[in-house]
Amino acid sequence: MRLNKGVFLNIVMQILHNNRYLVKWDKCFYISIKAHPHQNLEVLAGYHFFHLAEAKDAWYGPDPKYRRDKTGSSGKELGEELDLLLSYSLGRNLKVESGYSHFFPDNFLKKTGEHEDVNWFYFQSSSGF
Repeated sequence: MRLNKGVFLNIVMQILHNNRYLVKWDKCFYISIKAHPHQNLEVLAGYHFFHLAEAKDAWYGPDPKYRRDKTGSSGKELGEELDLLLSYSLGRNLKVESGYSHFFPDNFLKKTGEHEDVNWFYFQSSSGF
């Protein structure tokens, strides 16, 4: 099990109502559990809790798009995310991975605009040398 609490500095893609936002999450709490049910298979389940650094902070996107409650009354909680990832090794240098995530919007998003749940799925392969 891994526990990570602190600033999440990566840029991630978030899609809400067909608008694409590049989002800088200010704070993130993350916990995950990893298992190896087979020597070539890795399964990871994760939970994220995203929140703003301060209640009067903004949730930023590209261009001039962002959400802010200047009064701070919408809270700091952006939302929670559940992840499930499967990774399978096809050999020493080749791996395939698939993942599913679900984002649950929280108080800040519900009080400042669009706030539907978001699902995403991906499939990728990687090779090393």
